[in-house]
Amino acid sequence: MNANELSYLDPEDYFRDYNDESLTEVLEGIIEKYKKEALLQEELLKQELKNSGIETMDIYKFILISKCHGFNEVVNGERINSIVDLNRLTSNIYTQTKLNRADIMRLCAALFTALGIIEKSGIKHVVEKTLDNLGTKRYSDDELISTAFTLRSSEYRSKTLDHFEKVFENDHPDLSLITEEDLRSLESLLISGIPKAKYYTACYILHSSTEGASAQEAINLLEQAFEEGDAQAAAKLADYYCDEGRDFNDREKAYRLYTGIGALALNDRRKYRLVGLFNQKMYYKQLLNYSVVLCAVTVLSMIFPLSMNTYPNFTILGILLSIVSLGVLVLGFVINKIRPYFNIQFIPVSLFIVWFFDILIRLLG
Repeated sequence: MNANELSYLDPEDYFRDYNDESLTEVLEGIIEKYKKEALLQEELLKQELKNSGIETMDIYKFILISKCHGFNEVVNGERINSIVDLNRLTSNIYTQTKLNRADIMRLCAALFTALGIIEKSGIKHVVEKTLDNLGTKRYSDDELISTAFTLRSSEYRSKTLDHFEKVFENDHPDLSLITEEDLRSLESLLISGIPKAKYYTACYILHSSTEGASAQEAINLLEQAFEEGDAQAAAKLADYYCDEGRDFNDREKAYRLYTGIGALALNDRRKYRLVGLFNQKMYYKQLLNYSVVLCAVTVLSMIFPLSMNTYPNFTILGILLSIVSLGVLVLGFVINKIRPYFNIQFIPVSLFIVWFFDILIRLLG
């Protein structure tokens, strides 16, 4: 393997477009003020990043990265001596956090620059050392070529994605702002497998009557972007399940997405929906608690009738119907445990029907 085969490691392309100067300056300020050990103190780091005006999503993403295996070693001075070391660390972060690769590269670039591991102009010394090592140490293709680095960062942070971000930042986007040229540019990014491109393509499909495209195709794209760590895709997927969901499974999916990685993209409208989902879940739990009381009262009245003269004491019948009532109650708890959003209003109704059936038989008897 020669240097030409490693052209994608050109110092000018490697970290250049990923460089987040504002975050780099903030991290450098934290290190200068508290020493680099401050990067390992979650609360202090979170507060300093917040006070410095770093976006909330970036703060939590950086905190996630700080929890990954290998982060402590980098902060404590373990040098990155080759592209393989860098690739191993970023791949490990991706595996543990599932953040999209663009964010990992951008945040890591800021971290490595602040720590002095790489230069602001690139990582020329790291690349050169790797190329020098090729003469004495053999690396496999899998070690050298990683999906984390095969795509130019300029394709991630393109004007196309910035344009679509502005269009879809509103709940009711103006699709007239999107031209055919914009869609062709987005398509090229989509083919490249960029999570954000999948997210914006799905948004376009859902908000338009795109010929030949279906809502299911949009959902598939959102699921792919979500699985690759895109928080906005997770939240958008939850929105769809809330608005278009037809059964309890969809509401359960929405709740999990809103409280998972989608929490990073919650706005006021989504918070309101999340509260509604939470209240619905609590309503069914309270309904079960009331059903327990109702079951206890009906069971006692069926086994020990209040008036023997009015209601003949059919003990065996009372025991059998009590078993049925208990079975109905247990069924309600099992369903609520497995499917928290399944409508269990039939439980108290069923208990009342069993009790009414007992009274009717006693009256006829």
